[in-house]
Amino acid sequence: MTGQFVDKNGFEPPGQPDPSGSVLVITLDKDTQLVNDYGIMSTLPDTSSVGRVYKVRS
Repeated sequence: MTGQFVDKNGFEPPGQPDPSGSVLVITLDKDTQLVNDYGIMSTLPDTSSVGRVYKVRS
C-alpha cells in the first residue's frame, strides 16, 4: 500500500523519531488472515523470495 505512513505504536529508543515512509507492507497468515508482521519503508520491497504475493483489493 502506498501513501504517507507513520508508526506511532513502535518501540523506538528515547529521542528517536517514529518510523515513517511511503510504503506500508502487511504480512498476513493465508489461513487465518491474521497479521503476522508489518513494516513501513520508503521503497517497495523485493518479495521474490517469500513465495506467492497477493494484492489486496481496495
